[in-house]
Amino acid sequence: ELDYPTMMNFGASRKISKSKFVVFNLSSGFDDSLGNTKKWRFAFGYIFGKDRFPLRIGMSYGGYDKKSFGFGWGVKLGKVNFDIGLGLKGSLELDKSNGLDFGFNMYWMNL
Repeated sequence: ELDYPTMMNFGASRKISKSKFVVFNLSSGFDDSLGNTKKWRFAFGYIFGKDRFPLRIGMSYGGYDKKSFGFGWGVKLGKVNFDIGLGLKGSLELDKSNGLDFGFNMYWMNL
């Protein structure tokens, strides 16, 4: 028998201008299976830059690493988008963090 992770996310965003957004997210897991955690996490971020080259910066409190700071950037090439992100785990300062998260994403927008 396999326990699938169960979690809940509430998110909202507000468009400030053509390429500027403020985003919020509140999440929690309902179990501790497959890397999930039963701790609440609040995250907020800001997206800015050019429409074709968005930049992102954000912070989170709670969850598995108590607090974190992250930034990322992307490239929009027609319908294909590439994103790269880097996050500091456990602290808002590089020399006090207890690890790094790195992410890469590619997706195809078919609108």
